[in-house]
Amino acid sequence: MIGFLVILALVIASLLLFRSMTKHVRKVPKSFDDDPPPKDPQS
Repeated sequence: MIGFLVILALVIASLLLFRSMTKHVRKVPKSFDDDPPPKDPQS
């Protein structure tokens, strides 16, 4: 019985982690190459 509860808790934790990660991944831009060039420090 204890083993079943441990497995169940791990499955629930994994599902919650997966949901959280998918929300964060959607916020990440598709490309990081679109950043403007760095400013010249001399000017």
